[in-house]
Amino acid sequence: MSAPLDLDVSADGDPDTATVRAAGEIELAASSVLLKRLEEALDRARHLQLDLGGVTFIDSTGLSVLLQVKVHAERRGGSMRIVESSEAVNHLIDVAQLRDHLL
Repeated sequence: MSAPLDLDVSADGDPDTATVRAAGEIELAASSVLLKRLEEALDRARHLQLDLGGVTFIDSTGLSVLLQVKVHAERRGGSMRIVESSEAVNHLIDVAQLRDHLL
């Protein structure tokens, strides 16, 4: 049984920056939820900081969401960066050779 995705979006300090914390598994079903929440956070803040330290699994759909949101943020003059990541997230980012783009 997979661990459900748990998302928390909060503004920390700078009102122009939102911090999004995710825990659990980011797979096909959870990716749409993650995308929606990240887009909502971008509607409120130009910059996103992602804490993915509690993510136990992420697949290519989850990685695709991260890349989409990063491009979306940059097109709007903002940014998205991963400030904390789990071993599962690090592994997928390394396999995809996207460390310089996401971390």
